[in-house]
Amino acid sequence: MQKVIDEEIAKLQREDPTAHEVDRSLNQFESSFYNRLERLGSFGGKADQINSYFSTTGDPNWFNQDLGRYRALTASNIRAAAAAYLPLDKRVELVVMPEMGANK
Repeated sequence: MQKVIDEEIAKLQREDPTAHEVDRSLNQFESSFYNRLERLGSFGGKADQINSYFSTTGDPNWFNQDLGRYRALTASNIRAAAAAYLPLDKRVELVVMPEMGANK
């Protein structure tokens, strides 16, 4: 699995993602963004978003600017971020081993 992940990261560092990939990612993000805003309470709901915006930006009504950051991304921005922030030689790996003798 690590080999496949490394190949995909390396490809993204060399090549821009396709327009379809960028659009699909933006659509998924927007769907999640609006879904969070539909909930009034609980963690991640509208009240939590307003509080987070106010705490980090000083503007509780920062919804449009937040969404605009993602809409402004280009394929070359994504490739550059992958090259800058996803070096293949620096990562944390987690290995989960099943408990020995567990019959679950």
